[in-house]
Amino acid sequence: AGDQSIVVDVTLAVADSCAMVWFRYDGNRGYQLAACTDRLEMAQVGGAIVKSIGKAQSATLRPGTRHQLSITVAGPYATVAIDGATVIQGAVAGPNLAAGRIVLGVTGTRAASAAEARFADLEVRAS
Repeated sequence: AGDQSIVVDVTLAVADSCAMVWFRYDGNRGYQLAACTDRLEMAQVGGAIVKSIGKAQSATLRPGTRHQLSITVAGPYATVAIDGATVIQGAVAGPNLAAGRIVLGVTGTRAASAAEARFADLEVRAS
């Protein structure tokens, strides 16, 4: 699989929101990043099975503030940075997950809470 970089500006509207970025996503398989106000977590998704491959507690994403989120895939690893500072790294060497779509979305941290995220200036590069 080739190297890839995904850069997008993210604004979480409320504290209970998580911006979601799926990459190398093919149907119900791929990788996902949940970027929340208190944590970031990268996972490998395979149907109903979600396996964490990197996570960190972080207070970097403040609600109402625009932040640059980047995911850089180089070789068998993906590195996630917020505003240029590396936050997590994880292995993305799944043999059947070498290519796929990029999907943006949002989820809430609590079942009954509203969630909203805004995305802008998406840039994707492959090499």
